[in-house]
Amino acid sequence: SDVRTFSINDNKHDILEGIISQKPDIVGFSCYIWNISLIYELCRDIKNIYKDIKIILGGPEVTYEPGEALEKSGADMIVLGEGENVIVSAVLKLQNGVPVDCPGLYYRHNEKITDTGIAITGDLSKIQSPFTDFMMQKETGKMIYYEASRGCPFNCIYCLSSATTGVRYFPLERVFHDLDSILKYNPKIIKFTDRSFNTNEKRTLAILEYIKNLETKVCFHLEIFPAGLTDMVMDALITMPEGRVQLEAGIQSVNLKTLEASGRIQDPVIALANMKKMILAGNMHIHLDLIAGLPHENLESFKESFNKTIAVAPHMLQLGFLKLLKGTDAREADGYICEQSPPYEVLATPWISFAELCELKRIEKCIDLFYNTGRFRSYLLYMHEKYNSVYDFYKELTEYLLDSGINLSGISRDGKYKALAGFSAYEEVSISYLCFDFMMSY
Repeated sequence: SDVRTFSINDNKHDILEGIISQKPDIVGFSCYIWNISLIYELCRDIKNIYKDIKIILGGPEVTYEPGEALEKSGADMIVLGEGENVIVSAVLKLQNGVPVDCPGLYYRHNEKITDTGIAITGDLSKIQSPFTDFMMQKETGKMIYYEASRGCPFNCIYCLSSATTGVRYFPLERVFHDLDSILKYNPKIIKFTDRSFNTNEKRTLAILEYIKNLETKVCFHLEIFPAGLTDMVMDALITMPEGRVQLEAGIQSVNLKTLEASGRIQDPVIALANMKKMILAGNMHIHLDLIAGLPHENLESFKESFNKTIAVAPHMLQLGFLKLLKGTDAREADGYICEQSPPYEVLATPWISFAELCELKRIEKCIDLFYNTGRFRSYLLYMHEKYNSVYDFYKELTEYLLDSGINLSGISRDGKYKALAGFSAYEEVSISYLCFDFMMSY
């Protein structure tokens, strides 16, 4: 057996050759919204070349509508849910026709569908670690995704973690052993995929203590629940070596009605205050998220969410757009219009129009061009203070760029400075801030 890693940026023919050259009996793919279209193409091509090769698909994009996945791909079997303890049964069934009595499989035999339901591993200690020398030898120097838990205490309508109830944890001894194994291969970043890293204070503090005491330059990316940060956890984060951790926090909205309807129950005032404290500590990169298209969030409401979130000065602000993922409650919501193909991004809701979402899309590009680069901090701080609504500043800047014929998807670094100078009409104070930012960027 072999594990091959490809990117959606790789040439499809090269991927196909890389698979077929191994002369496999069975090929398995992990399926997500960002790779499912390519995987369907690869499956059909593999079957056209060698119809006897068996194909297994797994992952969230095929778990909740397996019949559609089977039809579109021509695959032989779908693994439903968590597949680590299912895959052996799947392979035995395809190789030898061994009867299957475990949950997690969907397949057709003699025109009859067998569906054994979605597999969920209650005791995560029974899952073997994937971070072996065999798996890691090809991953040296890369970003590594790591999960210390599965599930989430919340029931956000847009998140697949809400498809299961509660949080399940890998044993701490297992976590520390895995991280030790990963660190041998000098990763750039270890990105925890836990949806709310800080849900269990005692456990969180233990992992943070382990991270703090390492002799390493590796950065650990943690996705946290900002309103749930306790004083002890914040103190642990503030005392980390500089650059040891970076935090991503979902603010999503400051509209209480929106948060309640979305299943994201948190006090946005506390959440933002906690993140402001983390930002002022100065030892970690802070990334805050907002989601456009949530229930009861119209354009004016989103502007308020934007203004209050950017006011705490995160290092990066991501304007995300609701995606109606398969298996989530959001997909069943009334009045929503979304893309029919992955990533199923919302196009209109009962509260916000397509035109208004297009406006937010443009502002998202502007934020990425200027704010998220970190190169224009002095200028932007000055401009933020000049405007009663920071959102209005970015809207006006976006309109100026488009009216000037500047492509929001591509502009040189020097071109960005010139564009900001032109927007400010070469006003003396703003130019002085721009000059300072320009010199500091070299």
